Amino acid sequence: MNVLRELLAPLARRAAPAPVQSSMALYDLFGSRSAAGVNVTPAESLSVSTVQACVSLIARSLASVPLVLYRRTADGGREPAEDHPLYPILHDLANPLQTAFEVRQLLFVGVLLYGNGYAEIEWGADGYPRALWPLAPEQVQLYTTSDRSLVYRVEGDTFGHSSTVRWLPAYRMHHLRGLATAGMLGMSPLRAANAVGLAMAT
Repeated sequence: MNVLRELLAPLARRAAPAPVQSSMALYDLFGSRSAAGVNVTPAESLSVSTVQACVSLIARSLASVPLVLYRRTADGGREPAEDHPLYPILHDLANPLQTAFEVRQLLFVGVLLYGNGYAEIEWGADGYPRALWPLAPEQVQLYTTSDRSLVYRVEGDTFGHSSTVRWLPAYRMHHLRGLATAGMLGMSPLRAANAVGLAMAT
């Protein structure tokens, strides 16, 4: 029996990953019909000036908080680890085209609208991250494999221009989750859509 299990193990590992989706996840991505009769999606909710102002204020405020990498000192204190390869990515430039502030702001916008923010981690040959590339939440779907590991299905390139589909393991994705009651996906705050739907209908 053990021999048979060992022979079939590679096939089990190659089994198609299962999507981590629920009615809540679909609700957060595609929106819901409010009591006012308007379908409220995260993207369309930004047409309401109050929603846009709130998302902008919260995302900018959180992104502006300094994110400094520290190391422990011999006396039990700490000091900025400015020579660490990850320091400039978190503090200055997240990638050659965007500052650390801009990428953090995009991640928080994703959490505030969709419940989840994503950034692809570009790894260098030295084993350290070289860059963080933000991804639109609509591009990304989360899946689990038979051995309970996570994989991310990404549609398009970093800027969503191509039609290719890529599968990224968990170590290549920085996933910032919002409030969640269960599972691996955050919930969009816009699930309370009636007030937003009324404003859109008005």
